[in-house]
Amino acid sequence: MKTYLERILPLKWLDSFFYDDINLSSFTTYSIGGKPLGVFILKNHIDYIKLLNKLNTKLPYRIIGKGSNLLINDERVEFFILTGKYRSIYFFEDEKVIRVFTTPFTELQYFIRKLISKGIGGYEELAAIPASVGGAVFNNAGAKNVEISMYLKKVTFFDRIKKTVRTIEVDKSFFSYRNSFFKEECFNKGFYIDFLSFVFEFPKSNLSNPDLLKAKYDEVWKKRMITQPLNEKSCGSVFKNLP
Repeated sequence: MKTYLERILPLKWLDSFFYDDINLSSFTTYSIGGKPLGVFILKNHIDYIKLLNKLNTKLPYRIIGKGSNLLINDERVEFFILTGKYRSIYFFEDEKVIRVFTTPFTELQYFIRKLISKGIGGYEELAAIPASVGGAVFNNAGAKNVEISMYLKKVTFFDRIKKTVRTIEVDKSFFSYRNSFFKEECFNKGFYIDFLSFVFEFPKSNLSNPDLLKAKYDEVWKKRMITQPLNEKSCGSVFKNLP
């Protein structure tokens, strides 16, 4: 007998994984969260886009990245969860800037290390922050006067209300301390923005020796390991610095 999900959303076309008997405590850094209607663990970006198109009109859902700074009810939650286990990063260069394309489920630390391997500096101070790129943009993650929004140029997202894909150019007016236009919109209007991709733009002046950038990144990482319980269950950073 087919399940409710299979009756309204055939999954034969999906190359990813679906689980209908799993707690969200497995997906949050605080190890809390009850059982949702189901969890999609996406293996590629094509499945993600296909699933958004099908879920939008039929089923309630939420999207999570690394699950930090996230509180979820320990009881039953009446929506599906989408999360991704894939990474996408592409580099494009002209005479003035280096543009970097990535997707929301890419881990922030993987993204930063890839930049460093290309000699692109700017985000070393964000070492050890447990986030996906999507979560970092949503919350404007930052540390020591460095924020993820500093080099973010374009955001492409699926608008659940208008049922369209939109690409917008962003600047500092879209962000504030640990906050973003996207976060405000979702809190005020409901969760209708689903990130699809980001384009970051770095000036050539950010280019440096990868070994020097890696040394700085490692130094920040070691300091955080000494002062913060990165190996313990936590919600991530749950405080804000005073102005």
